[in-house]
Amino acid sequence: MFKETHPILGTRDIQRAIAFYTQRLGFKLAFGDKADPPNYVGFRRDAVELHMQFQFEHEMGTIRLRFLVEDPDALFS
Repeated sequence: MFKETHPILGTRDIQRAIAFYTQRLGFKLAFGDKADPPNYVGFRRDAVELHMQFQFEHEMGTIRLRFLVEDPDALFS
């Protein structure tokens, strides 16, 4: 059974993305890695969790999804 999904969006300017998602869209910054500026952050608003990762321009077409499941083996049986 799927529990959660976390879309991971790429950005070339993570500071600008943080400002946009928090100030314009009302998300809260939930976490960030220890880099300065961070390379990976997560936002939350209501039941939505969205992750963002720095990407170089040549990688920008890549979108990642992470699925959290209770029992991965049961999904394939």
